[in-house]
Amino acid sequence: MRHINYNHLFYFWNVADAGSIAAASKRLYLTPQTISTQIKLLEETTGTALFQKSGRRLVLTDQGIVVKRFADDIFSLGTELSSFMRGEDKQIPKDIKVGIVETLPKIAVVKFLQPAFDANVLVSCTEGSLQTLFAQLKKHEIDLILSDQSMSISETNSVHIHALGQSELAFFAAKPLLDKYSNRLPHELSNAPVIFPTEASPLRRAGDDWFIQQGITPNIIAECSDSGLIKAMAAAARGLFIAPVNVRADIEMATNCHFTTLLENFHERYFAITLDKKIEHPIVNDIVDSARKSLELE
Repeated sequence: MRHINYNHLFYFWNVADAGSIAAASKRLYLTPQTISTQIKLLEETTGTALFQKSGRRLVLTDQGIVVKRFADDIFSLGTELSSFMRGEDKQIPKDIKVGIVETLPKIAVVKFLQPAFDANVLVSCTEGSLQTLFAQLKKHEIDLILSDQSMSISETNSVHIHALGQSELAFFAAKPLLDKYSNRLPHELSNAPVIFPTEASPLRRAGDDWFIQQGITPNIIAECSDSGLIKAMAAAARGLFIAPVNVRADIEMATNCHFTTLLENFHERYFAITLDKKIEHPIVNDIVDSARKSLELE
């Protein structure tokens, strides 16, 4: 494929945004024929159709959607660079797209995203596995991944992995279970009901290893990938659950479950994952810095 002509890409970007060649021609003060020709040249360069007709409007093909996302980033960065070269303050984008690994405690996520809320930035969250979110990050569909897992060395060539910090782990339980088992923990955990994350979660692996270390076979009554569902079950006194100590106050307030047993020498680690770009979304740096400071204070 030949190198992309950025003028052609700019015309395509405007048509995709305006919804028609006629509307884009008015915006750019160019004839429809000129814009149509430029888009055809871009399609020849990329080797694929970028638009298809839907009534009087043009809609993006699947390939066109991907090209549009790249164009969004390219021209957004161009505007940012122009402002920087003129000595202007960097403008904060109006939104940030965040991928959240499904096993990450949601209370921790809320704390990490506080800088975006403080800046009145629209936060669009997508939850999924690390591999699914990583694929979206590479396609520029999200700006940042918040994770309780790092990535393999083979996958890190094109990304930055920001180590945010770690938190100790502990068991929490609702009052009826505390009244029944608190005087006999941790050894009575072989009898106490336990709600665990699924095996994909680092929290689950830590729990399994801790039980082995203690010589205890746990009475697991439920396994959930959703940390919110685990807390709902625990709030209903269905079982004890493991959570990071750094969100202890939030857990106790939200679920009426209370700290009971510390898992000594076991921690949950947190990471932020971004693309290896020269100019990042400014709020990303604020989120990383804020998360690190909050974890240092725990």
